[in-house]
Amino acid sequence: MFKNRWHVTAKLNHISNASLATHNAGLNSAGLGIGYTFKARRAH
Repeated sequence: MFKNRWHVTAKLNHISNASLATHNAGLNSAGLGIGYTFKARRAH
């Protein structure tokens, strides 16, 4: 029987200096991941 073992992960991230200094450009990033989970066979 086929089981769905694929998964997708999305990440959004923002880094800044919390306005602790006059210059606060900040940095934004985005990521996407795709994976497959392998399952070991059980011994009989």
